Amino acid sequence: MARPEEKLRCTKDPFIQVVGTRRIGSIRFSTLSGNEIRKSAEVQVWSNRIYDEHMAPISSGLLDARMGAPNKLGQCSTCHGSFAECPGHFGYLKLALPVFNVGFFNCVLDVLKCICKGCSRVLLVEKDRREFLKKMRNPRA
Repeated sequence: MARPEEKLRCTKDPFIQVVGTRRIGSIRFSTLSGNEIRKSAEVQVWSNRIYDEHMAPISSGLLDARMGAPNKLGQCSTCHGSFAECPGHFGYLKLALPVFNVGFFNCVLDVLKCICKGCSRVLLVEKDRREFLKKMRNPRA
């Protein structure tokens, strides 16, 4: 347990806690909604410029100091860490139109290829479909 005088530091080093072996109960991956992204972000990036005429990072630009130290000599405006200490914070771009996330594009196509375009059912033989449904409802059986 952390003492009150100890400050929680965000670093790029992995967290290692030695308390013996543990089992992971579950892991859940998901994408954030637009509102969750806006609430979590440190800055909205709206300028495509990187540096001003004095070679300082532009505020609300691609290297805004609120997202982390812009170079090895800089300091993060959010956590005040150096380039080596700051883990980085994210910003967001507000887009005029929706776009595909290229990271999910092939997965989405693979799922769509498995669904009937006429009735929206999974393209499986009925016997296999029932078997999968049974396993999904009771995975330990």
